[in-house]
Amino acid sequence: MKKLLLHTCCGPCLMYPGTKLREKFEVSVFYFNPNIHPDLEYKERLKNAKIVSKSLGFKFVEGEYRPKTYFKKLQKNPQASRCENCYQIRLEETAKKAGKDNFSHFSTTLLVSPYQNRELIIRIGNEIGLKYGVKFVDEDFRPGFKEGREMAKDLNLYLQNFCGCSFSFVEKFNWSEPCKGRTLTRGNGGSGSV
Repeated sequence: MKKLLLHTCCGPCLMYPGTKLREKFEVSVFYFNPNIHPDLEYKERLKNAKIVSKSLGFKFVEGEYRPKTYFKKLQKNPQASRCENCYQIRLEETAKKAGKDNFSHFSTTLLVSPYQNRELIIRIGNEIGLKYGVKFVDEDFRPGFKEGREMAKDLNLYLQNFCGCSFSFVEKFNWSEPCKGRTLTRGNGGSGSV
């Protein structure tokens, strides 16, 4: 069976793509997300990605968490949108690792989200795949987005409501007012503090 390295942003987004991809590939999960902020958010998503990875029987690899490097790279390419830069950084690291570790394919769980720019992710993934000699799998997982969220609720996983970067964090919660105990929800209706 061909080997695929799957960039994973979080546990809930891993649920559906993971179940689909394991039908065709020997999947390993690569958690590389220097964009996620704050550190507490990063750790919560990491924990949940490990839970899902284990439940699906996948090998799990954590990339280095380097938020300072992420912000420096954003500054180096100010012409691109922050999302384009973010996709580029994460997919490049995934393809580089896939090539180094003899994977024939790579993909990303970002393709499950209806909130991400699918066409841009595919373009970047294909370009980077050519650069590192690893094929990018651009399967459309969006039809399974809600199903994956339901599966995540059943596992009582943390269900975040912003992409993870500091920019989306500010946009989501509109921090113009002082914090009044805003919370993020868990699958069972509980909450995790921000």
